Amino acid sequence: MAANLHPRQGRAGPIAVTGFHEPSLVFLTGRDTELTDAAGAARALAEGRPVIVEGRDADAFRAAAAELGITGRVVGQVDGHNYSKGDDVSLTVYAPPGGPAAEPPR
Repeated sequence: MAANLHPRQGRAGPIAVTGFHEPSLVFLTGRDTELTDAAGAARALAEGRPVIVEGRDADAFRAAAAELGITGRVVGQVDGHNYSKGDDVSLTVYAPPGGPAAEPPR
C-alpha cells in the first residue's frame, strides 16, 4: 500500500495478478482482484491498473506488454516461500506509467 496503488486508496482497479492465485492475496487486494495470465496482466496495465506478476510469468508479461507498447514502473518486489505448495515465490508490483508516485520510506 505504500506505493499508493491499492483500489481502497481510490486508485484504478481491480488489481491483476498472475501466477500467485492464493486466497490470502485476494483477501488482501479485494474480491474484485483479477486472477489472470501474463497477457491479461499486460492488458490491465494498459488500462491503467496495477499489476502483480509472479516471477515465472515475468518474461511472458514483459513480452505481452511490449506488444501493447506499454511499460510499467516497478514499485515493489516481494520474495518469499509459498508454504502451501512448497515453492519459492517472487512477486513484482507494477504501476501503470505516469501513475501515482510511491511514498518515500519512513
